Amino acid sequence: MDAQQLNTIQNRFTEYAQGFFGQDNFVNFNLHLKLCHSYKVQQESAYIAAELGLSDNDQKLANIIGLLHDTGRFPQFVKYRTYIDAKSQSHSEMGIEAISQYKLLDGVSESDRQLIITAIKYHSVKDVPAGLDTQCQLHTKIVRDADKLDIFRVVIAGYRLYTKDPAKYCYEVEYPSNGQYSAKILESVMRKETIDYQLIRSMDDVRLLQLAWVFDINFVPALQRITQKKYLEDMIKYMPNTPEINGAAKFVLDYVNQRINHNR
Repeated sequence: MDAQQLNTIQNRFTEYAQGFFGQDNFVNFNLHLKLCHSYKVQQESAYIAAELGLSDNDQKLANIIGLLHDTGRFPQFVKYRTYIDAKSQSHSEMGIEAISQYKLLDGVSESDRQLIITAIKYHSVKDVPAGLDTQCQLHTKIVRDADKLDIFRVVIAGYRLYTKDPAKYCYEVEYPSNGQYSAKILESVMRKETIDYQLIRSMDDVRLLQLAWVFDINFVPALQRITQKKYLEDMIKYMPNTPEINGAAKFVLDYVNQRINHNR
C-alpha cells in the first residue's frame, strides 16, 4: 500500500461521512462528534503502530483501520438516532456493509482488504477471538487501544459539559447521573475483569467500566498516552468521593504505572 492509496481512502471516507449531514441539528452534532473521533482514532492508531516500530505498510494499515473503524456509525445514527448497538444494529456490521457499498477500499489488495475488514469487525467486541492470525490480532488490538484512547477524550469532555449545564447537553444520556454505583462492578474492577454492560445502571457504573478499560489495553504506548493526557485522573474527578471509589481509582492508577515501569 502506498501513500496515494492512503490519501484516496481518506478522501473517500470524508466524502462518505459528510454525505450523512443534513438539516437536523441533533443528528449533525452527533455525526460531527463521530467524524472527529474517526480522525482522532486514525491518529492514535498511527501513533501506536509507529511506537511499536511496525513496517511502513503496517503503519498505513493501522492508519486506515483507525479511520474506517466506525464507518457504520454514520448510517446508524441517521437511521436510528442512537449509537447504542443494542437499540439499533451492530455498527461494525453496518460499517462493513458501507465499506463495500461505497467502495471505500477499491484498489486495495485482497489480503489487505480482508485484514482491514477483520479488524473493523472485532474492534468493539468484548474479547478478541483467539483464532485470528498474528497480523489480524495485531491490528485488531491496535485499533481497540486507539479507540479507547479517544473515547477517554470524548467522554471526559462530555462529563465536563454535562456538569457545567445539563440542560444544554447534546449527547445521548442512557443512564441516570445519581451518584450511585454497583458493588458488583466495583468488585469486577478490583479483579481486573472486563465488565458486563448488562450490569450498568448509572453513569458512575459507566465511569467504573471506563476506568477498567486499562485492563484491556494491549500496548504500553497506549498506556503511556493515557498517563500523559491524565485521562484517568480527569475521569476520577467526576466520580463519587467515597473510600470504595478512591480505592478502585488508586488500584487502576497503580496498575497502569506498574505496566509502564515494567516496560522500562
